[in-house]
Amino acid sequence: MNEIVSERAAQQPSVIQSQFKEREDKLLSLVADAIGYYVEYGRTAQRYQRCAAVLVMVLSTLAPLLVAGSSSTWSKDLGLPDRSIGVAAFVVTLLLSLIEGVRRIFRFEQRWIGCYTAKETLKREREKYRFARIGLEIGSDAWKSNFAELRKAYDDVTGSETKEFFAAVQAPIADAKK
Repeated sequence: MNEIVSERAAQQPSVIQSQFKEREDKLLSLVADAIGYYVEYGRTAQRYQRCAAVLVMVLSTLAPLLVAGSSSTWSKDLGLPDRSIGVAAFVVTLLLSLIEGVRRIFRFEQRWIGCYTAKETLKREREKYRFARIGLEIGSDAWKSNFAELRKAYDDVTGSETKEFFAAVQAPIADAKK
């Protein structure tokens, strides 16, 4: 009877340790997935921001030239019908305003910077956790404290980044209500 009790007591810490190890693996997987998300989404937002900025720059340079060129003198010098340059000026101005509107609504520049900051913070916190974990027994008080710090950092980063994203997206709506 005593052997059974002592055998169960010996097995219990290993079961608890395996449960803590599962929680640790799950959290580290969440952190790795979040880092991957921020890398990919940050690149996409950065690409959109750069494309939109270049298009706005080119179209904003071209629009006044086309408007000025729509006069009959310029169109004759270029050998084009008056109407075609006027239509081109309208189309370029319309595209310019649409691209600028999309850029302001989705705030790609803020989004990729937010993703980069979140990614770097998560990487730093994960490495800090891994370093502090060296030599700690799974389930010990120091291990639990270290684990709780990583969990808090993960929740803080993902929560604040998500909050900033939705605040930025909602900002034009709030401005329109005023």
